[in-house]
Amino acid sequence: MSTLSDSEQLERVFLKLGLAETDEQLENILLRFLPAILVKLGSTDAAIRTKVLELLTHVNKRLKSRELVQLPVEQFITQFNNPALSSFVTNFTIIYIKTGFPRLSVDKRIELVPHLFKSLENKPKSPQDIILKLILETFSHFNFDNHANLLEKFEFHTHSNATSVLLDYMLDAIIMPYSVSLAQVASASQRPSTAPPTSATSNHPGLSTNAVRRLVADSAWSLELVEQIKVAILKFIKSGLVDINRVVPHLVVACSDSRHTVATTADLELRKHISTIDWNSQSLVSKLYRICLGSAMAKKNTPTADKRQPANVRMKLKLVFYLLRSKAAAELFPHTIQLVYDGLFAANNVKLKALALQFVQHIFNKADLDKLQKQAILLLDGLLKVVNNEETDSRSKSLAYISMGRLSTRMSEPFTQRINILMAMFQTLPQEDSVEVKLAMQESLVMMSSAYKNLPSDKLNDVAMLIDKAMEDNDHFVRLAGVHYAGSVFPPTHVQSRYQLLLATGDIKEDVAASANRFLSGKTSKDVSLEKSNSGFKLPTFANILTYIYKNALERGSSGKRHVIGTRSMPFLPTTFKSILVYLRKCLISHTTLNPFEVNDLDPEDLEMTSLKIAAYVRERLLGNDTEMIQLVSMYIDLMFQYLRLISDPSVVYYLLEIVAVCPDIIDVNKLLVCPGSTKSDDFASRVSWIRSLSTHTRDNIRQYGAELYSIVFKRTASTVTEYSHLIKDLLHSSASKRFEEKHGSLLLLGYIVGDYLKLNNSDNKDDPLATETLSILVKNIKMQQEQLLVTAACFSVGEMARKVAVPLIDGQTSNDKDSQQSTDVPVTKLTVVEALTNLVSSKTAHKLREQVVISLGRLPVGDGNFPHTEKILQTLLDSSEIKDTELHFSVGRALCSAALGTNSPEKHDRWVSKDNPFHHLQQADQQPAHQHDYVEWLLTKIISEFVMHRIPAARQASCVWLMTMLKTKEYSQHPAVLAHLMDLQNSFTSLLSEPDDLTQDIASKGFGIVYELGSDDQKKVLVNQLVESLTGSSETSSPASKVRIVGQEGSGLFQSSVQLGKAPDGSSLTTYKELCSLASDLNQPDLVYKFLHLANHHALWNTKKGVAFGFRSIADAAQEQLKPHLPRIVPRLYRYTFDPQPSVRSAMTSIWNVVAPEPTKTVERFMSVILNDLIRNLTDKLWRTRQASCHALSDLLRSGFKRQDTTTDASPADGSTEPPASIITNRLAELWSIVFRVCDDVKETVRLAAEDTCKVLKKITVKLFDKETTWIKADDAVISKILESLLKDGMENTMKEIRAMSLSTLIEVSKVCGPLIKPCIPQMVIALLEALSGLESPMFNYLHNRSGHVTQDALDWVRAEAVKSSALMETASRCLRQYDEEVLKNLAPLLADLTKRGVGLSTKAGCAHLITSLVTSCGNDLTPFAGKFINALTNGLADRSLAVRKVNSTAIGHLSRVAKDATLEKLLMKMKQWYLEKEEETYKHASASVFYAVARHCPDALNRHSALVLPLAFFGMHEKQQLKDSKAQTAQQSNSMTEGDDVNFALSSRDMWEAIWNEFTPGSETAVRLHLKEIVEISSGALQSSSWEAKAQAAASMSTVAKKQRPGTVVRPQLENLLRALFEGLQGRTWEGKTQLLEALSNVCEHCGDEMTPGELEKAVAVLVKESKREKLTYSVEAITCLANVLQSRKIDGFDQFWSLTRPHLSKEGKESDSDDDEDRTSRKERKTAVLKRQELILKSLCKAWPSSPETQVKFYGEVFGVLSEFAELSTFGVQLAAVKCLSKILESLATLQRVASEAEPQFSDVAVLAKPLASCLTNMKFSAIREEAVKASQHFVKIIADKRCNTIPPEDFRSFVAALRETSEKSEQQDLIKTFLSQCEAILRDL
Repeated sequence: MSTLSDSEQLERVFLKLGLAETDEQLENILLRFLPAILVKLGSTDAAIRTKVLELLTHVNKRLKSRELVQLPVEQFITQFNNPALSSFVTNFTIIYIKTGFPRLSVDKRIELVPHLFKSLENKPKSPQDIILKLILETFSHFNFDNHANLLEKFEFHTHSNATSVLLDYMLDAIIMPYSVSLAQVASASQRPSTAPPTSATSNHPGLSTNAVRRLVADSAWSLELVEQIKVAILKFIKSGLVDINRVVPHLVVACSDSRHTVATTADLELRKHISTIDWNSQSLVSKLYRICLGSAMAKKNTPTADKRQPANVRMKLKLVFYLLRSKAAAELFPHTIQLVYDGLFAANNVKLKALALQFVQHIFNKADLDKLQKQAILLLDGLLKVVNNEETDSRSKSLAYISMGRLSTRMSEPFTQRINILMAMFQTLPQEDSVEVKLAMQESLVMMSSAYKNLPSDKLNDVAMLIDKAMEDNDHFVRLAGVHYAGSVFPPTHVQSRYQLLLATGDIKEDVAASANRFLSGKTSKDVSLEKSNSGFKLPTFANILTYIYKNALERGSSGKRHVIGTRSMPFLPTTFKSILVYLRKCLISHTTLNPFEVNDLDPEDLEMTSLKIAAYVRERLLGNDTEMIQLVSMYIDLMFQYLRLISDPSVVYYLLEIVAVCPDIIDVNKLLVCPGSTKSDDFASRVSWIRSLSTHTRDNIRQYGAELYSIVFKRTASTVTEYSHLIKDLLHSSASKRFEEKHGSLLLLGYIVGDYLKLNNSDNKDDPLATETLSILVKNIKMQQEQLLVTAACFSVGEMARKVAVPLIDGQTSNDKDSQQSTDVPVTKLTVVEALTNLVSSKTAHKLREQVVISLGRLPVGDGNFPHTEKILQTLLDSSEIKDTELHFSVGRALCSAALGTNSPEKHDRWVSKDNPFHHLQQADQQPAHQHDYVEWLLTKIISEFVMHRIPAARQASCVWLMTMLKTKEYSQHPAVLAHLMDLQNSFTSLLSEPDDLTQDIASKGFGIVYELGSDDQKKVLVNQLVESLTGSSETSSPASKVRIVGQEGSGLFQSSVQLGKAPDGSSLTTYKELCSLASDLNQPDLVYKFLHLANHHALWNTKKGVAFGFRSIADAAQEQLKPHLPRIVPRLYRYTFDPQPSVRSAMTSIWNVVAPEPTKTVERFMSVILNDLIRNLTDKLWRTRQASCHALSDLLRSGFKRQDTTTDASPADGSTEPPASIITNRLAELWSIVFRVCDDVKETVRLAAEDTCKVLKKITVKLFDKETTWIKADDAVISKILESLLKDGMENTMKEIRAMSLSTLIEVSKVCGPLIKPCIPQMVIALLEALSGLESPMFNYLHNRSGHVTQDALDWVRAEAVKSSALMETASRCLRQYDEEVLKNLAPLLADLTKRGVGLSTKAGCAHLITSLVTSCGNDLTPFAGKFINALTNGLADRSLAVRKVNSTAIGHLSRVAKDATLEKLLMKMKQWYLEKEEETYKHASASVFYAVARHCPDALNRHSALVLPLAFFGMHEKQQLKDSKAQTAQQSNSMTEGDDVNFALSSRDMWEAIWNEFTPGSETAVRLHLKEIVEISSGALQSSSWEAKAQAAASMSTVAKKQRPGTVVRPQLENLLRALFEGLQGRTWEGKTQLLEALSNVCEHCGDEMTPGELEKAVAVLVKESKREKLTYSVEAITCLANVLQSRKIDGFDQFWSLTRPHLSKEGKESDSDDDEDRTSRKERKTAVLKRQELILKSLCKAWPSSPETQVKFYGEVFGVLSEFAELSTFGVQLAAVKCLSKILESLATLQRVASEAEPQFSDVAVLAKPLASCLTNMKFSAIREEAVKASQHFVKIIADKRCNTIPPEDFRSFVAALRETSEKSEQQDLIKTFLSQCEAILRDL
């Protein structure tokens, strides 16, 4: 056609089209000419273009009615992409692509889709729409599992524009509803743009009219097809072919689909990737908004048809839900407003409204402040509209209110400018019915409170008025909100708000009262601790708050707001009133140096502790003539009187006692007790009387406080002795009352009053009757011991009297009469009083009474400087040491001090007047005696010499407590005797340090510091040296401290004595104090050991009143200041010691740490470097405790130090560096990994466990460091390289399995987040991971191997090899290789190839092969330079004994063949061919077949290039003998014979693989054999010469197939000569298994190629077969006879003479004997008989084939043959009988035919007569119909012979039997008609006979 003009060419094509009658003809013409015809459309000649259009019109008409006609779509696509063609041509081309593409087969369409996709690039929109629709329709047939293959075909990364177009079209397809039709689109497009929307135009939400038209085009999809397309799109997304962030809108929209198959799939996929999606991507957020809002985001000039409708409710619910995950979505103004208003007001859907409100909260929480300001007002207006709408549901209202609160926490301006919002909410709150809404409003109000803190004063007043009104509301939600505003909006010093909170403390609702109490106490929430919440919290001044409360109390008392109890009333509720009094006292305390919130208002002991501070403040004010303070105190007292008149409260009584007692005596008590402003004189008297009544109250603690209060008031009002006398007498009288309360109160009052009376009387008269009588009554009560309270009161009164003055009694003398001692009638003396008290110092006495007795005994010498029985008292107190009561001994210690000091004791003075605690010295107000006996030294010597080393542990503990109490008493510690015995005291404490109980150790350690502080400078030096010597074991043996010594080596005893401090868990002794001494010595300041000993112990006892009284806190503060210069050396060791495994050491060091580091976080940050150095050094210390502590400390340090440094700390680093803690740790990570790995192999188990925990922390830090998203951590490449090197070298190569596992786990996590950071270490890391595969294999496989007996080793190996693919190690290695480049490959290739050769373990070997396969997929042609090296390495593994290793190696080689050079591949194939042909081991043969199969599977083009090498070998290999077991053989038979199946199918044998290759790469067996006949014959000939019998048999089988598969004339010379020569040579020699294949081959050659053979060759072939038939092996001989028969039959050779001579011996009835005499031994008789019958059957069949056509030969042998056959036909097995009858039938037929065509001398067949009987027997065989039918055929010929009278010797009886059998058979045979035709002949014959 090229020589013709275009017009002529078109005419010819037109003619051919017209002559095409069938579809096939039309298709051939179109495939050939249509692309060229379309090109002619670009001609400049108009006539040509017209002709082409006419031609195309004709084609279109023909194609419409012929849907099966194919078009050259692939050429059309190529033509469409040709940029040289005009748009006119491409437009027509795309039309025919659209027409022809659906006509293609599914496989072809799948093949062309990638080409269609690439055609999208830079094409107009209309063709793109056509192509996109074709692609989507084909996607439903795609298999997206082969990720790498699809990625390579589509090349998404190089076609970004096409990818974007495809994804946009997919998104529209997913959005498309299932009910869109062409009619709806057409009707929508015809409506004007101004027309209102109808159902036809609004039923495709999320899409524009043009978008729907693009999807529907000219043929709408069915509902099922739409669903299939959507599912296919989701599968495409799931395959990971494109970045997940680009398809998030697709998944979100698909989640809202109405079909569950779509929605469920999308939801699962989205959940899987939800953590990796970048929700803050601007493009993603904009796209989600665009789908949700539709054309609201479009440009103003957008055409109507392109404007998208908003999404429907289902889509909006999902879109908004996922927009809540994005911060960027909250800042995209004004789309946020559009979305919120659309959800709140446009859509009438409750769920969508709730989501919109959640989105509002999201905006308020996440949006930056500057972007929030733009939308805050609009959003607030929308929320107000929601809450003000009565139809709004409660859920939406709740969310709206919460949202308003969230906004107020971010921006206060919208609320401070519109205070009416607050008022409206307070007004609406009680009117709301829903509890849910009320709770939401309350929460909102709480959040909004922060916005109103800085209001101007006028608006604050409005808020205050609002709170006042809220406090009186009946709704407790309103009251609770009011409480919050009162507490949070106003400062804590605001009086009015505090008053409102105080009123709320009595609310009937517990939550209201609790909230008010929290605000009053300075707590802002329930979860904030008291210590933290009260820091810096201020209270109103006492004057302001008291004045305001008192004023309101007066107003309420006279109004209806007062609280009435019976006939009396009070201004407040009792609970409120109590809270007011407590709060007033805290305000009063706040003027002192104390923190009022550290005092427990309900604990009398704590109340008493604060009284002294209050006394100092009040006295200072009152002594300064402060009239305001007097007025305040009066109001304060008046409020307490108002409360106590109705409510009996001990704590308030104490408040009253406290405030009255602290007032100076110069202040008229009348002014204090009378109501302010009152003029009634009887008010004072009534109140005094009421105070006295408190001493007879029913509650004992009120009686105690009331008695003291009355004594103080009476003392200030009574000025004469007479008044005292009257009161005492009255009390003495009352003490005999029968009313217990009156009696108890009188006894208490007597102690206070009589002491003041004696002090006022100031008389030395020892016979004062009132005092004597009083003491007599008190002693009597003590001795009687009837009531404990009465005895306690009596003891207290005795001590109280003796404390003030000397007891006016005679001394008394010691009496041995026990009865007189117990008698109550004995005159009272000082001795009597002492004995009465000492008798109660017993363990049997109640604790409270015993403690009071001890205190009273100690007070007896206080008022009397020359008390005669002081020594007796001291001895009694010392004897109490055996009582096991720790708290008692603190009281005993104070009593000993008081008794020894006498009048110098601090007990002498009034506790209300003191400015310091009771144990400090006060300025004495009374005159002391000129001389008194001093017992201090006696007492000290007694305790040190007798009790410190007492045999009873309780006594030693008591002595320790006594010594501490004495030293803490200032008057005692400053005594010269004490100062002189400082060394003895220190030795005593040293000795007590060895006590096993914690309290004794604690007290002793603190005692060291006190002793040290008391000494002078010279004494301190001596004390320090002595203490250090004692604690380190070098003190003199004569010292008491020598009883304790701490040795230097671990494991030996801590103390030389038998008493030890305790044992560590491993049995070693503790070294707490040695560590303390070492710590002090390292600082070159041994004196610090005192501080350490003090700080190291802190018993719980010091938290009690007795403990606090010792004031140890001041010592700790002093120690903190002294230790500051030494912090760089102290902090590292202390930090480590706080993690010591021994609890005592850990507790001691933690106590010191708490003082040294009050802010631990800042301290650690400051000393990070020195701490880390210390820990690294001690990780390998020789002591296990140190190593374990260092591990734990390092874990804590890493967790706290490696955090994001958002702000800088105030403290600068100790070493002056500016490096942040995270960087310090980062730079030492490699070193840390190396050392910790060493510690993980520690001999101590606890150390190993601690090191493992440290490894876990190091792992987290390492992963963070490598995380590319962690931008705040910067580490250079050197640091990263060192870390990886440490993990690989020290971890992966470690001998410990646990260390390797930890290192491996770290590397896996690192690989997930590292990105390009890991690139320099990829080679080493990959190799280490591969080497670890075998060592870290799952034990499941061993279990499976041991437990599953039916699983073969090969099958198990295959499972293991497959498991390697999905192992974490392989995933990590593959993940690392994603960062490959040329340098990485260059370094990795030699290492990987070497490991592939030398790798040990199946998993490692399989892993190497899998990794090389992955490299081919990911690297492509970049791997070409290294392919040869990898192939050589993998070839070594092909000889592995494991089938699985051979399989994976061959698969890897198959993949490598895609990138290998052709020379390399040819060399490989030649080597594999050599293996297969020359190696005898089955392993090599199978490996060779696997390689060829893998290459065919993965690189068919390469195999095609070497087909001449491969296909002949494949043909030869497919004849390999199958050697599979039953189950495997069955699987092999069912396996696919094509290479498109699984290329590593474990069931495939070598033969299966060769067959697959042959079937795949040959057009047909005959053609392929003919094409490669020479090579096949050469291979087979060579194999026949092999020494392997299997190879010979295989060659024979291949030659047999060559001959069998060829048609006559196809095998020509010289191939025929070569073939015959090889067969003749192969048949020479002995018989071997498989040699029968050569017989078959020779037979087939003679049969199919006999026409090309010369007569000589045929003769030689027959001779060879005759020769082989004479072999001794029967099976082989019979096979040769069969082949001989086939040759004789096919070539029509008359060789029956030789044939019969060969077969006759086999046809004896018993058969020929076995091959040897041993056969009988090998087989049973039955098996032998079966074999004989089988051979006879084959011989009979062969006999049938070999029967000659020559009449002479037939006549010669028929009789003999009939004789033999008749025997088998009459009686034998089914197979033999059937063969015999068939043979008879053929011979009879030949004889009958011979008779008809015979010449003049017609032969007679007399021997035929012998057949009548056997034929009759066969005809009557009722068991086998096949025999009967064959007998009928034979009978037909038999009758013909008889009818022709060629056999006249037949016996009549035999023939009658035959006829009878024939008649019987005719009734059952299928050949009835045939039988009837010759049955009549039989009747005639019978008549003749």
